[in-house]
Amino acid sequence: MSDPGAPEGLRQLVGDKVAARDLAQRCGVPVLEASGALPDPAALAGFLALQAIMVPFFLIAKEPPHFIFWAVLFGLGYGGPMPVYAMVFRQHFGTRSIGAILGAFFVLAAFGMGTGAWMGGILHELTGSYTLPFLLSAGAGFIAVFLVLTLPPA
Repeated sequence: MSDPGAPEGLRQLVGDKVAARDLAQRCGVPVLEASGALPDPAALAGFLALQAIMVPFFLIAKEPPHFIFWAVLFGLGYGGPMPVYAMVFRQHFGTRSIGAILGAFFVLAAFGMGTGAWMGGILHELTGSYTLPFLLSAGAGFIAVFLVLTLPPA
């Protein structure tokens, strides 16, 4: 940006946001357009699938580069759908109760993640391995992929 009237920090911030949005769109990240167009459910399913696929790979990561590789791909799968949830809920439920719907969703998600960690510990105590909890986590992820792909069009 070359607006001489705007402070340098503001110009850089806006330029960074435009560049990040462009990069996200090139990588297939659904970005809400000004027209209000909603992302394709396949994009949301793709991120959830990436997350589910990466969970078992944590079991075989032994060296720092493996953990970095795992963290980057799992992070894309975990963080990719976050901005899309509000748009999907708006599409299917409208805007009247969007705050309550998002609140309930994230409370249930946090409860599920906390319960999953607790159950993983119990399964580790019973089996002596984290293999079963990680495979069950991946299975839950693939169930989420299936559910997203079966959403009715709004």
